[in-house]
Order: sequence, then structure tokens, then C-alpha cells
Amino acid sequence: MLKTFDNRYEIPDKSKLLWSGTAVPELNAITRRRLAKQVAAVKYFASTTDLWSSIYLKPFISYTIQYVTDNLELECLSLCTSYLPQDHTGEIISDML
Repeated sequence: MLKTFDNRYEIPDKSKLLWSGTAVPELNAITRRRLAKQVAAVKYFASTTDLWSSIYLKPFISYTIQYVTDNLELECLSLCTSYLPQDHTGEIISDML
């Protein structure tokens, strides 16, 4: 499909892409440590969940927290988004959280 847009485009070999091997897992680990440190310092927070569907109608659930920093700034952190293929009953949603 990309060659349709520009026949000069060469599709890169997946094994040679930096992000496919180490960059994404490293970035994920760094982000998780940073978020864990941030959340550990929070005394009080509000949490929200959201059920939503992708453009292909795949159901997902997201979990976020909101809190006010010592500088009185509102912070919102998205902690998790997961695929939710089951029925959206209270029991299943509770298990997902």
C-alpha cells in the first residue's frame, strides 16, 4: 500500500528497526518507573474509569487518576487501558480494575 503512494519508498526490515527490539521496552520501563514514583508521592486522588470502543468497535476500559500537586496544578495520569471483550457487567468491570 505504501508503494502506491510513492513507489520510491522502501519498506524497512523489521529486524533493523531500533524501536522493534530495545527502544520501546526501555521507554516503557522508564515511563513505568517515573509514573510509579509520581503516584507514590500522591496523598489524595480521584479515580475514573471509561469504557469506550475503537473505530473498529473493539471495546476497551481505561483507568485514570487526577490529583492536585503541591503547586496547586491539576495532574491527570492514565494508568491503564485494556481490551475488554467480555460483557460490560459490574462484576467484570470490577474484576478488570
